[in-house]
Amino acid sequence: MKYFSIIHFSKIVLLMITIFLIVSCGKQKNKVDQSASLNREKLNIIVIFMDDLDFDELNVYDNDLYPCYTGAHNHGYPISNEGIYFNSSRLYMPNIDKLAREGAVFTRFYTPSSVCTPARYSILTGRYASKSPGFLKQFPANTTANIRWNTPLLPDEPNIAKSMKELGYTTGIIGKWHNELNGKIAITPKSYEDLKDSALSRQIASDYEYIIDYLEDSIGFDHAARICYDNPRVMNLEWVTEGAINFIDENKSKPFYLYLPLPFPHAQYNKFKEWDIHATPAGMIDEEPVGQMTFKEACRINRFKLLDKRKSMGTY
Repeated sequence: MKYFSIIHFSKIVLLMITIFLIVSCGKQKNKVDQSASLNREKLNIIVIFMDDLDFDELNVYDNDLYPCYTGAHNHGYPISNEGIYFNSSRLYMPNIDKLAREGAVFTRFYTPSSVCTPARYSILTGRYASKSPGFLKQFPANTTANIRWNTPLLPDEPNIAKSMKELGYTTGIIGKWHNELNGKIAITPKSYEDLKDSALSRQIASDYEYIIDYLEDSIGFDHAARICYDNPRVMNLEWVTEGAINFIDENKSKPFYLYLPLPFPHAQYNKFKEWDIHATPAGMIDEEPVGQMTFKEACRINRFKLLDKRKSMGTY
């Protein structure tokens, strides 16, 4: 088994794509044998796509060689107006470290957009976001265009999920979507209070089911679950992680493609102490989700401390 890790950077957003590839070096005698072998040994692919991940939030990169907040501080440059940086990026992430150690790490790999939605459009279609039919409809020729959260992926467009299905893969999406619903406006929870309102919570649950059906029926995923439709104000990483593990366990005996776009560590998710393990973008759940590690346990292992924004130095 070989692992290839691609670290995807932009001016504002660092997008990480981790691809697990299972490859065979065997040679076939003829086209029939070759086709049979490919069917048996198709690649299993997991794409992890993250919002706002910086160089100094991974052990893979040297903070001084690839300066971000920490490297900039070490070189004497002013850091963010929040005044926080990592004294050390040696956080506990054994699986990512193993991928980097046993695979390949790219240091010159660029995103086509520094904004979340168009970057997602590109990774799902292989095209610039400016080629999105939905975007072009908004900005006809000879008008001033502005790419932001306005590059929808429409049902009739080709995308990687449809292509992988044609190749015999089981396809799945777990995590953040944020590429619209072909005109449908979905109601999502903006606070934990929304989930306590019975009428609003019913609408949230109904719209969540619509999102799942849309991703499976119109976009081409065989399996959609644990979806954060936009930038979720109700965040539950354990819930998302459990969904990804479930998909892998259920499909490990056959070729699969999993798109795992995580909304974390997007800057707006800073009220960690207020997270309720039973609250999800789909509504309240009865049992605590089981992931590889709880957020509280990760904080304990990494001695995670939230800093006052007024401080000029500190430790994450």
